[in-house]
Amino acid sequence: MIDDLCQVLEQLRDRLQAQKSLLESNEAQTRVSLIDPLLRALGWPTDDPTAVQVEVQAGSGRADYLLRSGDQTIVVLEVKKLGEKLDIAHSAAVSYAWELLRQGQAPRYVGVSDGRRWLLYEPQQLKQPRYALDLADSQRSIPALALAFTEALWRRLYERIIPPPPPPPEWIPLTALRPHPGDPPPSRIRFPDGSERDLKTWKSLLLEVAEWLVAQGKLTSVACPVPMGPKQYLVNTEPIHPTGRSFVSKKRLSNGLWLNLNLSARDVVRSAQSLLNHFQIAPQQVLVSLRHGPPA
Repeated sequence: MIDDLCQVLEQLRDRLQAQKSLLESNEAQTRVSLIDPLLRALGWPTDDPTAVQVEVQAGSGRADYLLRSGDQTIVVLEVKKLGEKLDIAHSAAVSYAWELLRQGQAPRYVGVSDGRRWLLYEPQQLKQPRYALDLADSQRSIPALALAFTEALWRRLYERIIPPPPPPPEWIPLTALRPHPGDPPPSRIRFPDGSERDLKTWKSLLLEVAEWLVAQGKLTSVACPVPMGPKQYLVNTEPIHPTGRSFVSKKRLSNGLWLNLNLSARDVVRSAQSLLNHFQIAPQQVLVSLRHGPPA
């Protein structure tokens, strides 16, 4: 198996150079010419939908590839054109993986590849990849590269896989939170740096997001005002909208800025996501723990 894999890796290295311009302009060609041959060499039959599924969607998440063993998803993979930026934080594959996580079917890895570089992450640790592999890495011989790919993606390693431990109970990404009238708020919120805060009300969710951005040095007076539609501000240095009207419900943040809290539960969630996006923080990286039982 290793000899065959070495031969495929050698061919793919040559192809990277010979067809560089074409592969950099065409994602579909990248998949056919780089991704599929390597997956097959690692034991994944790309024509068997019980093992490899393509273009799979769930909610806002999308996976270019699902690599499966039995009833378990091993890898959720997004593919880019050769040379394109590999950004796991804004990957649709992450949203798909979180949807699986919410259903109690956590994948082993979520990844992104441009056919040359492969980054595989554990779903709850997106800061550093578990595996970072590069077909064009001149510091690695072909046999060493083959061993590295085998450790990460050889299908036989997962044929009798031990299921990963279950995720923390009822943790879901903020993007999956869709409150209805009368729903209780989440009980806790967890930020990308691992810090957590208790939540007592829906408005406290937006407040904690704002205070976390303050602590990160992102939400400052220089960044204000933060708009919320054409006639309202979400955050401002004074509790006043662009129309001159005062904030009806407001809270002063720890750095003196004013947060508009005249919002329904659904608007709180939307505004929290909008505020995170405004400062280029992927809202799917913020988790909330759902409260059990009826509203208090």
